[in-house]
Amino acid sequence: MIACIDQATRRIPNMLVLIAFLVRVLYIAIVWLISAEEAFSLLTESLVGAVVIGGGLLVFTMVVDYLRGSENMGGGDIKLFTVIGVVIGPLPLLAVLVLASVLSLVYVGIDFIITKKF
Repeated sequence: MIACIDQATRRIPNMLVLIAFLVRVLYIAIVWLISAEEAFSLLTESLVGAVVIGGGLLVFTMVVDYLRGSENMGGGDIKLFTVIGVVIGPLPLLAVLVLASVLSLVYVGIDFIITKKF
């Protein structure tokens, strides 16, 4: 849903990202009622996912933007990946990043073959 909106409008609505974040917070709160230790583990994983993926992607994007002299990834993409890092944690998100990169490369390749331009 968010990907379709992003492709159509080139914007990621803050409300959808906030809802995803709040659902994760609510889930951790419910788990806390059952097991504080498990909730702490989930909270730690969520924070690490946000910092590693969101922060890492932000730094990577800033470096690439500086070297290329143009914006390559918008803030909405970084915001979305940060929330995905909160929801699923850092390790699964690394797999998602690799898969997204491969699929993007395939998409660009097919688009190049069809249109003969970048």
